[in-house]
Parts: sequence; C-alpha cells; structure tokens
Amino acid sequence: MRFTTSPLTTAIAATFVAVSNGHMIMATPKPFGGPDLDNSPLTSSNYPCKLKGDPATFYSTAGLDNTMAIGESQTLSFKGSAVHGGGSCQLAITQDLQPSVSTSWQVIESIEGGCPSKSGQGPDTYDFKIPDGVAPGKYVFAWTWISKLAGQPEYYMNCAPITVMGGKSKRSDNETLEILPRDSQFPELFVANLADINSCKTTPGTDPEYPNPGPNVVRPGTNSNFAKVQDNNCVPKGAESDGSSGTVETRAQALVLLQAVVQLLLVVQALVVLCQESS
Repeated sequence: MRFTTSPLTTAIAATFVAVSNGHMIMATPKPFGGPDLDNSPLTSSNYPCKLKGDPATFYSTAGLDNTMAIGESQTLSFKGSAVHGGGSCQLAITQDLQPSVSTSWQVIESIEGGCPSKSGQGPDTYDFKIPDGVAPGKYVFAWTWISKLAGQPEYYMNCAPITVMGGKSKRSDNETLEILPRDSQFPELFVANLADINSCKTTPGTDPEYPNPGPNVVRPGTNSNFAKVQDNNCVPKGAESDGSSGTVETRAQALVLLQAVVQLLLVVQALVVLCQESS
C-alpha cells in the first residue's frame, strides 16, 4: 500500500517541528538546566531561571565555565527559532548562587526592542560587558525576555553561573571596592506577567520600555514599537522598584552608620594627639 503526504499533513508536521524547536534558550553564557532545560515561557512556579527540582542540583556548576573579565566584550547568543518579533531583554547578576523567588538582582544592561532578534525575523547575537562597579567574584547571570508578538504577555528567563575577573584597564579605588549590598547604579530586575510574583503586566505587540533600565541601555531593533510600563510593582518579591529590598536597605544603612563611626573615631584620635602635643 502506498501512502501519500498531503500539503495539510506537511504543514501540520512543520508546525509541530517549529513549536518543538521554537521559542528561545540562551546558548551563551552556557545556562543551568542542561538537556532538560525547555524553551517555554516561565510560570510563577519555576521563577527564577526555569528552576526545576532541587535547587542544589539545578544550580550545579559542573561542566559550566563562563569566565568574564570586567570591561571586556562578552557574547549573548541563543538557540531556537520563534523570536516572536523580538521584544525587550535585560541582563542581570546576583551574588546569590542559588537564586530564589526573593533574590535581588542587579541589572547590568537593558536591551529595549530588537531582542532576541533585531529585525524580528531570526535570532541574533549581542555583545555586552561586565561594567565597572562590579567586584570580581562568583555570580549568577540572568537573561530575561519580554516577547513582542507571542499573542499574550510572557516572560522568559535563563540563568548561568559566571566568574568575574578583574579587567586589564586600571580602575579607580572606588571602582575596585565592592559596594555592599548593591551598587545603586544597577537597578533591580524587571519582572512581569507572573501573577504570583507581582501584579505587573506588559502589553502584547509592544517592546517594553523598562521603568528603571539603568545606565546601560541599547536599542538595536529595526522595527520597534515602544510602550512604557505604567505599573510600579515590576520587581521580584520583597524588592522595591528603586533597586533595593528590605534586607538590602537595612544593610546599607548599617554600612553608612559604620562609616560614620569610623570617621568619628578618627576625629577623636586626632584630637587626642593634638592635646598630647600641646601639653
């Protein structure tokens, strides 16, 4: 018996293949999740990073070597085909090596429009840098994506372990100091379209303009349709839209107080020396 393939069957098969290979997964930096990492949008239950199963197992760094020098060009690339017309992306880091729903992130670059596709037709690669103000050490890197033409609000996120090394160029003393707990120039991560995380929503068919994109903003798209996000609750649980969380704010206040005490002690010491010299 001879079987023939109709155009309809071929179209259905092609659609199935496109769906199964569609959406996008971060290729570099090499992400957590291994071969089990799927390319579907996030839900509230697997935020952040498409977390699956035991965090200690999921966030294992075995076989993942992503070393980055401060100030040197790095590559962001993708696997997949369904770019959904592009959208807006953010790149962020955290010192929490097993990020959870309440982890605070530092945005190092915002790509408004044209991500992960500059033309909206196919995936592109992007250059980025670990900026001055980030201390050398181990971090988790995150790529997030608000898709443009998916038909409904979506949020994508992949994460990767990175080791940040000192750059080749000379940096000032202030730049080499690690700011605890965050450098204010790097805002909190934008999170949206996840009902159990926050109430923030984006508008389908648009390239979101981030409420607080930070100082490193690029707009590589060729056919962007920008739209401002009006909601002010577009951050992870426990964080504030100005880039701080309750714990972070408390630690920052403690650091300021400690610095004031040190300055006072130095003044007292100088006065004691002056009195001894006068007597």
